[in-house]
Amino acid sequence: MGPAGREAVCPLCETPREPGQRYCEECAYDFLTRTVPAERERPAPPLTTQPTPPPAPPPTPSTPPRAPSRPEPPVGAPAAWLAEVVPDRAYFDRGDDGSAPFPTDTPPRLVALLGGRTLIGRRSRSRGIFPEIDLSLPPEDIGVSRAHALLEHPPGGPLTVIDLGSANGTWLGDDLRRVERGVAVELADGARIYLGSWTRITLRAR
Repeated sequence: MGPAGREAVCPLCETPREPGQRYCEECAYDFLTRTVPAERERPAPPLTTQPTPPPAPPPTPSTPPRAPSRPEPPVGAPAAWLAEVVPDRAYFDRGDDGSAPFPTDTPPRLVALLGGRTLIGRRSRSRGIFPEIDLSLPPEDIGVSRAHALLEHPPGGPLTVIDLGSANGTWLGDDLRRVERGVAVELADGARIYLGSWTRITLRAR
């Protein structure tokens, strides 16, 4: 077993690590790659310049002019996925959390999935946790862990969700299938994630 497998506590927040646990429950530290998916830890994507196509040779009577090169996609292209975040009454009614009333008249919030990873959780400045899908924003869902789940969406690759050892679990579909901790589950367009006391996240391809 490599050095990552022998770490008994998280080197960032000193949270105890359970055997076989890949991600820290508190700060989402990745014991395997020794990285943190928080925005402050991820380097900005390198800027690239559009390559200049080589000049076409002059036309000759027997050779037609060369067609111009196909332009490269512009830098900063829109994200391939959108997350729609909204309180779900039916999911709330199926739970047993009576610590907070269900938030009514809350419009959906859209979050573009940028880069290769999107952290779902609740912001904690003291722990250095700054999730891209921040469920500490009003109406705050206190049933969501600080570092609850992780969406991975590499360019050209599949969209997956990983539960980071959350307290209340991460669930998929209307039949509420639980996502096992540390196991990446591939998601399709229109997939629904349920977590916390009332939060539903619907993933949509763009």
